[in-house]
Amino acid sequence: MRADGKISNFMQIAAVKRYTLTDGAMSGLKVIEADNGVLRVLLNESKALDLMQLFDHGENISFLSKNAFTARETAFEKRFEGGMLY
Repeated sequence: MRADGKISNFMQIAAVKRYTLTDGAMSGLKVIEADNGVLRVLLNESKALDLMQLFDHGENISFLSKNAFTARETAFEKRFEGGMLY
């Protein structure tokens, strides 16, 4: 940040990134990450922008089930992931 309080690039205060996971059951899952230094949100682009995880000051405040996240289409009880809305 400059001395006059202005920034030269938006990426200095916030960022939005898109990526595809490549390991295990999550392989192929498309994720959007938005981070402003205080809040960090992971959105599951593969599943209607479901709120996967929400972090406040680096601490996860969303519920994650033992199934974790998966790109596979299986029965609900085997793929229930949890997420912020639970």
